[in-house]
This record gives sequence, structure tokens and C-alpha cells, in this order.
Amino acid sequence: MVVSSGISLGSIAAGLVAARLVDPFGWRAVFVVAGVLPLLLAGGLWRALPESIQFLATRPDGQAEAGRLLK
Repeated sequence: MVVSSGISLGSIAAGLVAARLVDPFGWRAVFVVAGVLPLLLAGGLWRALPESIQFLATRPDGQAEAGRLLK
């Protein structure tokens, strides 16, 4: 139920954002926003998730595992 609601709410939000972007910036702005937001989300998740290489490198026992993940 939560996933189905998220899909519907995401569609509504995308439509509202697109309606505000298309008039002043053109239809290509929708694709720019849709491409930039996942990149920003990926960067934020990389910093926030405890399994990130940055987190592993700060743990005393995580140095070897961080090196393995970088290869």
C-alpha cells in the first residue's frame, strides 16, 4: 500500500513540478531536473549510509574492507 501510494504521489509531484518548469524554461528543463535530483540523492546517500567507503575507512577494522571495495 505504501509503495502504491508513493507511486501516485510521485506522479502528482512530477506533474506539478513539470507544470511550473515548462512554461518559463521549456520542456527540456523537466529532463534536467529529473537527471540532477537522482545525482544529488546518490551523493547524500553515499555520505549517510553506514556501509559507505568513507565510513569503513574511519573504522579500525574497516581499512582492509574499504580497500577491497575500491578495487
